[in-house]
Amino acid sequence: MNVYGLSMGSSIAQQLVIDHPGSVEKLILSSTTYSVRIPECAGLLSELESIAADPSKPDAVRHEAEASLAWNGTYDGLAGIERDVMLIVGTNDTLTPDSISVRMVGEIDSSWLVRFAGISHGGEKEAPDRIVSVEWIIKQNPDVYVARIETTSATGGYSSDDETGYKAYYDEIMGLPGFENINAVKNNQVHII
Repeated sequence: MNVYGLSMGSSIAQQLVIDHPGSVEKLILSSTTYSVRIPECAGLLSELESIAADPSKPDAVRHEAEASLAWNGTYDGLAGIERDVMLIVGTNDTLTPDSISVRMVGEIDSSWLVRFAGISHGGEKEAPDRIVSVEWIIKQNPDVYVARIETTSATGGYSSDDETGYKAYYDEIMGLPGFENINAVKNNQVHII
């Protein structure tokens, strides 16, 4: 299968290819890190810890933050990835800075890095015409699509108490013209985290 992961979804995608290498053909990691506990991710770590400790946050949001904090990372397994891997990052990403993706590309033999100037974390929604177009995703035909509502979203994500935002974002993705033809949609493998 081909897997596209954004933010926490890219961490899940890394773990998937490391734990089940035969199940992934191609991998796209966007706004990614191999660990939330490295110095470059101090802002992300702080945000996750704050959310996990905040009882006013919805359970699903707190559990996602807790899962990210419990994750041991993938650095030791990166060199063992023997699949084509494209990493996408914005140069203004302060949660998972581009220096992390540069380091990851150095560890994964069949990988390449695409950096977008002036784009922040999860830039697909910020500048979709510059990052990943709907047409490009359709052409790649991922078998699994994992995305996270960005932290600045007013309809979901870490910074919101609105759990309905996940459903709205899922419906938005499912309704994109042409997405009905990709395997992830056909096989109900679109996951919003």
